[in-house]
Parts: sequence; structure tokens; C-alpha cells
Amino acid sequence: FYGECKEREMKGAEAAEVHFGEDLKQFEKHAQSCLSDAKFNPRLHEILLCKLRSDPQSGVVAADGVAKYYDFKPFSAYQKCTVCLGASKVRCDKCSGRGKTNCASCGGRGRKSCSACGGSGGQNRAYTQYRSDGSADTVYRYEACSACGGSGSRACSACYGSGYAKCSACSGDGYVLCPGCGGCGRFTYIRNIRACAKPRIGIKVRSTAYPQELREFLCGRTCEFISQKIPFYLKQEDAGEQSHSLIYKGRQTITQLRFEISGKSYVAAGLGTPPFAFIRPAIFDDLFADELAMLEDICPRGKMSRAEAFGLFDRFVAKPALDTSLKQLARSQSAVPQDAVERAC
Repeated sequence: FYGECKEREMKGAEAAEVHFGEDLKQFEKHAQSCLSDAKFNPRLHEILLCKLRSDPQSGVVAADGVAKYYDFKPFSAYQKCTVCLGASKVRCDKCSGRGKTNCASCGGRGRKSCSACGGSGGQNRAYTQYRSDGSADTVYRYEACSACGGSGSRACSACYGSGYAKCSACSGDGYVLCPGCGGCGRFTYIRNIRACAKPRIGIKVRSTAYPQELREFLCGRTCEFISQKIPFYLKQEDAGEQSHSLIYKGRQTITQLRFEISGKSYVAAGLGTPPFAFIRPAIFDDLFADELAMLEDICPRGKMSRAEAFGLFDRFVAKPALDTSLKQLARSQSAVPQDAVERAC
């Protein structure tokens, strides 16, 4: 007997039927208690043993695999995220928690070169100055730019002169959702423990006819097959601290068939009704001995003459089983030679 434990980790707070909050020590203690019960608690073991006693045939079938016979209530516990320590958010790396970054348009200066004056702040304009004698001269006078007031720069239209823009990563908050827990702040661990029993099978055969052959045959079969062929009853059981032995006993008929083919004697044996053969004589190896010898002679050469091919074909056609299999292969391109011969035999 043993306990099988499966654990799921989930982001967020989702309590199972039995919940321990953030008390991980009690969570682990409860898990060990359930595993110990699955291994040592006789009252829990009785759930499975009652079924095995009441229905021996099902008990034999159950020995084919692990028996999972009881589920403990799911239980859970929380744990704070080690990245954000339960706060759900962490400082934004892009803006270092300020919520703003330098304006990409003005580079954080808050002002941009005036497009009207090209950043000069103004320009010299030509004027005509007349003298009293009627002559005229061209003079230049500096005039400040009316757009920027002579400063040569204007407030950045993107950041309105502040030099900063809202951080696109945190939308100005300075913090972003924790990548570790997805903003949940904690993880929930949910465990499911199931009581299981792993079978150890031993087969003993008491028979006056072919005991060794029958045991080897049964050991190579599934317990489900054995339960279908032999009726069982519970003979004995022995309790241990971590295990429990049940001995099932069954009786069944063995049918023996002796026959002779082509002057050679054979023996076959089968279990149950109708008999399922566990001793199969090599009848066809003897019947097809000549054909097999011809094939063994031809195979090393990798080819055969026309006369050999016709001779081998005539031999195959003369054998009803091989003739049937050849016709079946000729009718179907997807037929497998081994299957065709088995069905024909």
C-alpha cells in the first residue's frame, strides 16, 4: 500500500476543500499524514480488501495493474510571490518608477528650435533710409522673431514644455504587474493524494499433467485472461503492516489430445472449456518440411531458376493451406503473407 501525490501550482488565490492559508508547515504536515494513512491505516485498506474478498474474479483481474481505491479531499495553501512579495506590482524598469520618461520629441529639454526663425531668434531686415537731399540708403535692422519672442526656441508641442512624457510601459503609474505571478501576488498549491496498492503476483500450479508448461503459459498471460479461464475462490489471506496477501485458488479442466499425421504422433493440450491450447505441436513445420528445405537452399543464393520457381509453386499449390493463402494474396494487394498463412491454417 502507498499514497500517490499530485500537485498543481496556480497563480492567484483559489482555495481547495481543505485550505491552510499561508501556513505551509501545516500544509506539508497534512500531506505526510495522508500519505502515512494510505500506507499504514488498516481501516483505509479495508475499502479495497472488501472488494477483493467479495468478488474473487475481479480480485484476480485487479492484479493486472495498480489499484487506486480512495481519494483524499484536495487541500491547498498560499505562498506570497517571491518577486513582488505579495504586492502584485513591481517598479517599472523603463522609467525607474518615475512614471515618466524624457520626451522623445524634444529630448527632455522642453523646448524645440523655432521653425519660424530657424532658432536664430530674429533676423536683419532691409529698410530704405532717405536723406534730406533726396538720396536714399539701404540699412539693416535686427528684428526679433514674433513667433518665439527672440528666444530662438518654442515650447515642445508634444510635452507642452515639461520635457517629459508619460511612460508607455506603466501608463504613468511607475509600477507594472509582477511578471512572476502575473499580478496575482501569490501562488496557490493544490495537492491531490490517492491511496493505491501495487500488486505482486505469484502463480503456483498443481497438476498431474504438464505443470511446468501450464505455469509458463499462465505467467505469460494477463490476470484478466486467467480470470476468464479459471473460476476462483478466496482460500487464505495474511495481513502485514504495509501489505496484505490474498490467495485465490481455482480449478479447471485440462484437455489432452493425441493424434497422428503422416505416421508421426503429436500431443496437444488445452485449458478450460472450450480448450485454449497451451501446448501446440509443430505440425506445420513437419508437414512443410520439404518446402522449408527448398526455401533454405534458395535463400542464400538470392535467386532461383525458372524450373525451381515452377517446382516450388507446384508444391505450394498441392498443399491446401498454402494454396488457400496464395489465392488470398493474389486477390488482395494489401494482404500480409504471415496473416494469410495463419488464416489458412
